[in-house]
Amino acid sequence: MQNIHYGVLQCYGMKKPHWSCWRHLNYLFYQQHLSGLRGTLLDVGVGKRHLKNLFTGFNYKGVDWAGDADVLCDLNAEWPFQKEKFDVIICSNTLEHIKNPHFLAENMLKSLRGTLLGTVPYITKLHQEPHDYFRYTPYALMDLLEGVKIYPLGSAIDALHLIRKKVAHDMQPIFKNRLWHFVNKLTDRIEPKLDPSWQMPLGYWFMVKK
Repeated sequence: MQNIHYGVLQCYGMKKPHWSCWRHLNYLFYQQHLSGLRGTLLDVGVGKRHLKNLFTGFNYKGVDWAGDADVLCDLNAEWPFQKEKFDVIICSNTLEHIKNPHFLAENMLKSLRGTLLGTVPYITKLHQEPHDYFRYTPYALMDLLEGVKIYPLGSAIDALHLIRKKVAHDMQPIFKNRLWHFVNKLTDRIEPKLDPSWQMPLGYWFMVKK
């Protein structure tokens, strides 16, 4: 599978209509790639546990620096898993919030005995401020993770939709509906002809196998 892509309008047909297109794409990626995997799973940066119903059947452990995690620790420092090995490690939208990503990458690879799966946004607004530090290109991910495979997640049309939402929000209400109608008609025409792009996706997914 080279790319997971669906159209902007399909985002609103999903089970979670309040989720963003990016969050839906993430969910679909992990749903497909976790299928058939079993064993111990470490969720790095659990956040609000949006993926929790995909972890049924795993011996699950979640780690984060705050919130609803099984283990709380600083992900920029030595973590308490030095003697543990995990069959699966998930790193979902976490790397961009880490000041010392090389340190975390090294920790994850040391604790991995199976498959590392991760996602990073590329085109997105600032979030979880002030702890939003990086946007990753494929070359940055290759520098972080030896042997990594990287693919785009989403396409330029999804990025256009994200930008449209921001522009419409900032404009006067009289223009919002007109802009929405115009862009939706435009994307309906363009989307079937659009190829997923390495240069302007919403983000990237990556995988390391040992």
